[in-house]
Amino acid sequence: MKLFGICRDPSFFYLTILGNAFIFIISVVFYQIEFKTNAQITNYLDSLWWAFTTVTTVGYGDIVPITSLGKIIGIVSMLVGTALFATYTALFANILLGRDMGKMRQGLTKTDKHLHEDIIKLKEDIQDLKKILKDRL
Repeated sequence: MKLFGICRDPSFFYLTILGNAFIFIISVVFYQIEFKTNAQITNYLDSLWWAFTTVTTVGYGDIVPITSLGKIIGIVSMLVGTALFATYTALFANILLGRDMGKMRQGLTKTDKHLHEDIIKLKEDIQDLKKILKDRL
């Protein structure tokens, strides 16, 4: 099954580790910056929730940064999240379609070989027809 192939791909593994590490690091930084001034941040889980919703670009708006540094972290998180999910999408497409494209290329190569053989056969038939016509005239 292709889904298991995706999970075994090293790129998928490293991207998942990198993305989750970013989310956890950014949530700790956000917590340290916002918890004293932001009434919406009462514990670390609130910060983790904010990081996940921001990075995944869902952004419910139930928790918003108040400090300037918190807003900058939010902007960076949105940009990284967009890039992260674009990379995931490209990785999935490559894994899911890459093998099929390879099979298609192999099929085209076989088709090219058959076309070449057909052209040679047609040239031989044309030569035979020319001989027949020459003999009759």
